Amino acid sequence: MFRIVVLMVLFMAMIFVVVTNLANKKTGRAGVDPLGGIGRGITKSLNSADQLAPDLSNALDRAERNLPKLVGKPGEEGSMALRDFSGADFSGQSHAKATFAGALVSGAKFVNTLLDGATFEGATGDAVDFRKARLAASIFDASIFRKSDFSGAELRGATARAADMSGSTFAAADVSFAKLSLFVGEKADFSGVYGAGAVFNEAQLQGAKFLSADLTGVRFVGADLSGADFSSANIEAAEFGGAKIYGANFSTVVGWKADQFANACGDAQTQLPKGAVAPAC
Repeated sequence: MFRIVVLMVLFMAMIFVVVTNLANKKTGRAGVDPLGGIGRGITKSLNSADQLAPDLSNALDRAERNLPKLVGKPGEEGSMALRDFSGADFSGQSHAKATFAGALVSGAKFVNTLLDGATFEGATGDAVDFRKARLAASIFDASIFRKSDFSGAELRGATARAADMSGSTFAAADVSFAKLSLFVGEKADFSGVYGAGAVFNEAQLQGAKFLSADLTGVRFVGADLSGADFSSANIEAAEFGGAKIYGANFSTVVGWKADQFANACGDAQTQLPKGAVAPAC
């Protein structure tokens, strides 16, 4: 019901904008750009999440988009945004700074593809193959890439805020300094990642794997890490303030200090290194 009301409001707003712009065109006045303002507002809110980690558990639901199925083919001229590339193969190609915003890419392949600075904001695709892709400083905000493969990919400095990548694998990927606040990564596999300086504030990471990962300085403030496995991970200077670590396994982590868990919420099933304690809350 809520989404229907939102769609009705957006529809009425679009009609208002069209009428207003037509009138302004006749009078020579500047037109209205509501999308630009909305986009700036969303970006501002997500940036605040990186710093303050507010309780925005329904952000994904609010950010979800109903996208039209516009048909397009790889290599055609024009923007790649809002087009259907389902099953397309971009492997080995160069698409640095390309715009795939709002595109449909289920089953698409980007193996060894150069995508530094590319935009996948609002894009949707299950089982997408990004193995060993170059994705430094790429943008995946508010996107949906469930059960996708980012193994060995370079995502240094990328943003995937309010993105849903549940069940995806990032094994041996570089996610250092990536911004992943409000990220949904239930049962995602981050084994062996290099994640120094990454931000997972308020992320949903239930059952995720961080086996032997380098998580130096990573922020998990307010994140849900219930049932997550950090076996042999390096958590030096990582932050877990307000994080839920119910049933999580930290028993063999390295680089830890006892005060890292002092403000996290644990339970009887939480496994911590000897001498560390997480309060029940």
